[in-house]
Amino acid sequence: MGGAYRIEDVVLSPRDELVIEYSGYNPFLICTFARNMLRDVLKISGSSLREDDRRWDFSDPNSRWFYGVWRGVKEEDNWTKSWFRIAAEGKFNVKDNTGSVKIQLRAHMFTTFEYGNPMTASLWKFFNYIFYNRQRRKYLEFHRDLVHLMKEQILKAYKIYQE
Repeated sequence: MGGAYRIEDVVLSPRDELVIEYSGYNPFLICTFARNMLRDVLKISGSSLREDDRRWDFSDPNSRWFYGVWRGVKEEDNWTKSWFRIAAEGKFNVKDNTGSVKIQLRAHMFTTFEYGNPMTASLWKFFNYIFYNRQRRKYLEFHRDLVHLMKEQILKAYKIYQE
């Protein structure tokens, strides 16, 4: 009679996501570097990267609609892993390559303790409460910084500067 004690944390809590909206030249730019940015910022291998979705709409000869979702999975230790998600939806004019895009950055952290009986379940809860919770908080702070670093890199790529 085994099971698992699972904890899910939203890294950007109390918000679910960071949103960047851009209008101007080359809104499609995010689709060209999102995967590599995830790999470089998270310091993960290509096998931990996913392109979950990519769509185009060519029905209008003057404009293009696009949508893409990329995800990176970062394993911290035996119990905790995190996933970081970038989603982009936009539209641009074919003639002058101007348009707009909305980019969403999300991150979730998952901690799982497997157990075989109710006694070990109690021990895992005790271990998390007394010892491991501090480590989880450090991971959360570090991951929040990584999401903000991704945001800065996107703003820099689109030449949007913040004070």
